[in-house]
Amino acid sequence: LLIYLAYLWLWRHLLWVRFLHSTTRLNLRLIAAHPDNLGGLGFIEASLRGQLPFAFCMGVGLAGAAANRIFHEGEKLVAFRHLPVILIAAVLAICVAPYFLFTGTLVQMRRRGMLSYGAFARAVGEQFEKKWLHRADSLDEDVLTVPDFSTTTDLFGVVSNINNIRVIPVGAVDLYALVGGALIPGIPVVIASIPFDTVMQDAMKLLF
Repeated sequence: LLIYLAYLWLWRHLLWVRFLHSTTRLNLRLIAAHPDNLGGLGFIEASLRGQLPFAFCMGVGLAGAAANRIFHEGEKLVAFRHLPVILIAAVLAICVAPYFLFTGTLVQMRRRGMLSYGAFARAVGEQFEKKWLHRADSLDEDVLTVPDFSTTTDLFGVVSNINNIRVIPVGAVDLYALVGGALIPGIPVVIASIPFDTVMQDAMKLLF
């Protein structure tokens, strides 16, 4: 049953990868100053959460195989110390690698945005300095009510979004959740492999 579900998920995953690849070949109208720092592709991040069941199943399969060899064949837990690293690498390679298809598109958008918005911000900044920093007369209280300052600040805030553009449409929180979902099945195996007398001795040391 587990193998059937795994192959079924892999088939659907291949369809998803093909869809992402086809999407990157379209003439996407991305906005470099979009607040999601992905040009408007921020909604793609949510799709990574759909990979959590697969990551969990991979963790269950490896944890079960390790548990059989520990409890029935007498192998030590340290023999599987590299297994979590391999599991994390496999999960990231399968689930996250397809999102790198958007890297080229996002890099080009970031480059165009830095050139266009950077030139615009420079022009506005020069006019702002020319108007307010090179005045011979003293400033009065009315300067606090002039909208030039807030307008310039808002513009520079928009331009700063260009520098924060990410080249991979994947959030750190979703990555942590994916890795955590893959490692959770191994926690009971680690706990069960610890000798009971060792657990009791440590518990007694904490209590007394």
